[in-house]
Amino acid sequence: MREPWKKHGGWPYEGRRGKTWQIGYRDHEGRVRSKSFKTRAAAEAWSREYTDAERRNRLREFLLGSDAAEVLPDATPVGELILDWLASDAHPDSVGGLARSTWDSYRSLASRHIIGNPIERHMKKTGEIIEVEPAIKPLGQKGGYAIGHLPAVDFATADILKRWVQAMRKAGVGPSVEARAWKVLSSALSWAVEDDSWPLSTNGCQTMQRRRGMRRASRRAGTGATRQPLPGKRRDDLASWALSPLAVERILIVMLRRIEHRSAILTIRDATAVSVQYGLGMRNQEIWALTIGDVAGHRATVREVLSYGALDAGKTERATGLSRRPPIDTLLTDDLAAWRTALAAHGYPTAAEDFLLRGDLGGHGAPDGHMTGNQAHKWPGKYFTPAVRKVALEWPDEHGDIIGATPYSLRRGMISLRIRAGEDRQTVAKHCGTSVEMLERSYSFAIEDLEDEGPLPAEEERLRARQIALSADSRHRLRVA
Repeated sequence: MREPWKKHGGWPYEGRRGKTWQIGYRDHEGRVRSKSFKTRAAAEAWSREYTDAERRNRLREFLLGSDAAEVLPDATPVGELILDWLASDAHPDSVGGLARSTWDSYRSLASRHIIGNPIERHMKKTGEIIEVEPAIKPLGQKGGYAIGHLPAVDFATADILKRWVQAMRKAGVGPSVEARAWKVLSSALSWAVEDDSWPLSTNGCQTMQRRRGMRRASRRAGTGATRQPLPGKRRDDLASWALSPLAVERILIVMLRRIEHRSAILTIRDATAVSVQYGLGMRNQEIWALTIGDVAGHRATVREVLSYGALDAGKTERATGLSRRPPIDTLLTDDLAAWRTALAAHGYPTAAEDFLLRGDLGGHGAPDGHMTGNQAHKWPGKYFTPAVRKVALEWPDEHGDIIGATPYSLRRGMISLRIRAGEDRQTVAKHCGTSVEMLERSYSFAIEDLEDEGPLPAEEERLRARQIALSADSRHRLRVA
């Protein structure tokens, strides 16, 4: 296995640009290259990511970005999908990853009850093998239920899942193990649906009810063997999958109401984070790396991401060597100006190099001034999800089905809104750091709240949504309380 190495003998390297941590590595074509980092933590984190990618034979995708990678073929097995998920999104070292004990349990369950690998039991003191359980036979063979070899795209419907559960029960697998194996598979499939590099349209586990006896499939899944997945991703829950402008404005309303019960500067920061991610169609990890200078003027500059708690170049930027320059519309311009005013009023610096969404507003943050990985990981659950639920309760007729929306739903909502408005897809892809192919596969559907209306420019839709929200709640604005 090829591994990165430290350059210049030791760390750090003192050069004309100051202190840097430099890594040498071989790219996917075997060429020797180097990369510099501002911190030791960022260099070590990147080295771990490189090693993971090399181990999974996905080095080209890691170095060039997911949009530059070859699209995985429809025949790619689900076992590879699960290993990819365990090594990336679910890994304890990832932002938002699983706890180590949970990850170990999931990995063991996936290896045995999904992929079907054999088990060796060792003597504690000597390490001697005392028992070997043979590999589980593939689903369809007598006594077998392993499904790791089956194509991942087949798991968009319930057909294979029903056979898998029935085969596990026939093989004597207990209810507890069955339920946990199901949870592992469902978690991996949900991640793949959202990850643009996997050609999976729907999480089949969410289209059926897993009941002891399996007497019938759920109404959502249907019972016919010829049922086909709908085009696009998660077409059955568009409201939460891609948030509409009005849903976003009401999330802001709910967030800003908390000024009465929480620090004003933190409340306005949360609302600003939502406004920025939606207005620019950014990924979760990208908003926390923005500086005030990155969002000055009529275009933003997207250069870095917060990865493993440290700043690093985003995959798209690493692949092209160029920063993205998405436009800043009128609404976001006003919100950013109000946020800078709030920062200054509370005694925080607002120079171009200062971080936009500071980590020290609550009393602590990363040494460089940005949020820590732990802060970024906890932010959705503490502040975004409760606001989504509150909106669903307050406006049940209009937004009752946005439960389940995540911050990534903000990115999907803006991309979908721009496509719906008829903007050039090559331009949208360039601004949002993806490809036209990914747009066609993952974002080409109407926002549910707007499907009965004619398309308008994205900025006009957003302005209209804010006017509606303002008419109902005079406190809805990003301001100093």
